[in-house]
Amino acid sequence: MMEGFRWHFNNFTSEMQNTAYRHFIETDRDYNEAQYYLKKHQDRFDDILNKLNKEDRKFIIEYIDKQTLKASCSSNELYIVGYRDCVKLLRELGVI
Repeated sequence: MMEGFRWHFNNFTSEMQNTAYRHFIETDRDYNEAQYYLKKHQDRFDDILNKLNKEDRKFIIEYIDKQTLKASCSSNELYIVGYRDCVKLLRELGVI
């Protein structure tokens, strides 16, 4: 029974997180500016990477991937913690 609840909770929070993320990328100015910058400089970045030897290029790509994964994991965890905190607050207030 608890496993079923966990699955539903994880599924629900995943859907809520995806909705919040879609809204964020549509409306957040800093995110959109960063996205624009990355797109604008993609060719330059690729040119620089292509000038590196194979080993250095592989390291740079892996390093950026790990940084991105770390940020993504942090965002996911913060969302779940915030959601749980909200539920605790509603429980403390007697709403649920």
